[in-house]
Amino acid sequence: MCIRDRRNILLVIVLIALLYLLPMSISLILAFLTALLLEPVVNFLITNYRFKRIYSVTITFVVFMVFVLFLGYLLVNVIINQLITVVKNIPFYVSSIDTDQIIATFQKFETYFEDLPKEVLDSIMNTLYSFQDLLIVVARNITEGTFGFVSSLPQLLLELIVYLVAAFLFMNDLPGIKNRLKDMLQESSIEKVKIVTTQLKKIFVGFLKAQIVLSGVTFIITYIGLWILDVKYLLILSLLIVLVDLLPILGTGSFIVPWAVFVLINGNTKLGVGLLILFVLITVIRKIIEPKVYSQSFGISALAALISMYLGFKIIGIVGLLLGPLLVILYDSLTKAGVINLSFKSDKI
Repeated sequence: MCIRDRRNILLVIVLIALLYLLPMSISLILAFLTALLLEPVVNFLITNYRFKRIYSVTITFVVFMVFVLFLGYLLVNVIINQLITVVKNIPFYVSSIDTDQIIATFQKFETYFEDLPKEVLDSIMNTLYSFQDLLIVVARNITEGTFGFVSSLPQLLLELIVYLVAAFLFMNDLPGIKNRLKDMLQESSIEKVKIVTTQLKKIFVGFLKAQIVLSGVTFIITYIGLWILDVKYLLILSLLIVLVDLLPILGTGSFIVPWAVFVLINGNTKLGVGLLILFVLITVIRKIIEPKVYSQSFGISALAALISMYLGFKIIGIVGLLLGPLLVILYDSLTKAGVINLSFKSDKI
């Protein structure tokens, strides 16, 4: 077995190990990315104010934490206040449900059902029972998820502590890490790694920019729409819809559509129809601007972004909408670095 084959086998083993360890290393990965993002600030303090690295890292880290905690405090304070208000008003919401209207709606449907064939009627009733079972399952999952979240708080606190400590240590030791990596690589490999890391930074920053823009657009449309519909607790509901939209598989429809169906059954036609229109509006606007946002954030053409998003969605679903453009950028970076070379030109004449 030649040296090149051994290197390829070793590379495959390393990649498999990394893929296996990746889910268990999220806190460390986020800490390392935080160190990379704050490195320009650290270097600025060292260059312009001649601080020692440990002092520069400490100042940068403390300012970063104060800024994040301040924003978190403002956000959590507003959300908790509105959540407390919502919880206090739950009995009012329950008592305000127009049960007579719901019964009248079902009775109206029953008069239509009488003229239907028995097979069709059985199918409709089975569907209604299935929907009822689905609501029970959803309610149970929400309850279990709430208890699961509470029980996982100690683990989340541990992950947070690991993240903070690791971020500080990565920031302080980042030059040493870079030097050790350079010592392990040949000169030609160093240039390739620089190209790949530059592109990966572009992917990460582009991802953040794209998500901020798309989430901002969703928040603005949702906030204005709910304001027009005269819905209370605009901020918390808008943030909740944006949060659900960020989660893969779910999307805004998993929150807005059930809400619209509930208020329609309860007799509030204006709000129900308005919520459905709002959902369609959010979906259409996002689908229009997503290719453009991804192309500008990731540095690829709008056509490449659209094709990669479409193919990604067809192959693996909602997650593919984001993963498709990311793979295009990664392929482009590996090609530029010479790691991948798919040239069909022949050197012979």
